Amino acid sequence: MRTLRRILVVEDDMTVARDILQQLTELSYEPVGHTMHGDQAIRMAGELQPDLVLMNARLAGDMDGITAAQAIRARYDMPVVILSAYATDDTLVCAKLEVPFGGIVQPFTDRGLRTALEIALHSHAAKMRLQYRTRQLTALSQRAIDLQEAHRSQMALELHEKLGQALTAIKINLQLPAAGHHGSVAERDQDTLRIVEDSLQWVRQMALGLRPSMLDDFGLVSSLWWLGEKTAEQHALQIRFRVPAPLPRAQARIETACFRIVEQVCANLVPHSRASRIHVYLYLHNGFLVMGLRDNGIGLAAESDDPCTLDLLGLQERAAQVGGQLEIRSRPGHGVSVRMRCPWPSPTPGAAAG
Repeated sequence: MRTLRRILVVEDDMTVARDILQQLTELSYEPVGHTMHGDQAIRMAGELQPDLVLMNARLAGDMDGITAAQAIRARYDMPVVILSAYATDDTLVCAKLEVPFGGIVQPFTDRGLRTALEIALHSHAAKMRLQYRTRQLTALSQRAIDLQEAHRSQMALELHEKLGQALTAIKINLQLPAAGHHGSVAERDQDTLRIVEDSLQWVRQMALGLRPSMLDDFGLVSSLWWLGEKTAEQHALQIRFRVPAPLPRAQARIETACFRIVEQVCANLVPHSRASRIHVYLYLHNGFLVMGLRDNGIGLAAESDDPCTLDLLGLQERAAQVGGQLEIRSRPGHGVSVRMRCPWPSPTPGAAAG
């Protein structure tokens, strides 16, 4: 059942006010109140929280309709449609500048009134969606900066603890003969060689974590198999892959985006979800890659500022960068489903993988 839009009417002519209230009811709006004064309109807008205020530009008393409309928009951010008796009225011109959701000249038809109200309501809804989207993108941007700084701090710590300590140990071993140490040179060389081999292995693992070479060499499916095995081992869970047919190579930036999306889902969702199973599937359909992931975990919190929710919403931005669309569905207690659909163009001949 559709909820009726609630309208507050501000009109100092009682005869006109009664006609407007009747028109609104006949047009399937819900009049929630009427007042003749601007100061009362401001108070009633705060108390009643209507969807829209229909305000005469000229009101009895010290406050005119334009001033009252400005105050209502500033305090409550709700749309106001200005009524005026003349199309050339200076107050209507002022209304168009100061109250951008619309104005209507009296007398008006039912159709004219409905059109003015619906345009104002639609414009306000679009504005609210834009504001929400802007807040969401700001939160995502800050989240990305925080994650980047955390990653840099972690890398700096690991470089200091792992590589720094290894290089210090090698330096000490190299200095021991000059210091008159009487131990076996062969033992020291063997110890130095072990430290170098361990350091090389650690550097390889770090480089692999930054970008797996198999993504360039063997493509997306092999890289996701490797990622799945690593994730399953780290979090003691089962990952199942479904790839009905061999997947041809695509442009490097597309493969990279798909890999990073699954990687980020595994990194951010798995520790939160408490899942024991994850299903990953990939297939081609009419020149598009369809890639999805489902788990049997606890689902996501409804709050949009939850870090895990923000991380997953950020994936939608990454998918959009390669012309894809990504959907995230979740209910508390019913796991999470992530599905992406994006173009799968063949790589340009002779182009280097990126």
